Amino acid sequence: MNEQNNILLFVEYMKIRASHEGVEWGLTNEQIYNLFLEGIKQNGNSVNMFGVELNRHGFPLWDDQEPVKGFLNSFIFLFFN
Repeated sequence: MNEQNNILLFVEYMKIRASHEGVEWGLTNEQIYNLFLEGIKQNGNSVNMFGVELNRHGFPLWDDQEPVKGFLNSFIFLFFN
């Protein structure tokens, strides 16, 4: 997957996490992508957005704020199957 597809994966995850938590997700894909690029410029190899650690390619590695243990891993598993 390329960087933009990884960011879209992250956005879809955040929409599902927000829905699970009962909050609204109001950021556009472009806003998230720009925040990601700015974070990579500042931090180098990874960036943490909303508790989710993204590698330099935008792939979500872990979530410090997942609503239940394994929430991110379950999402990634279902996404790729």
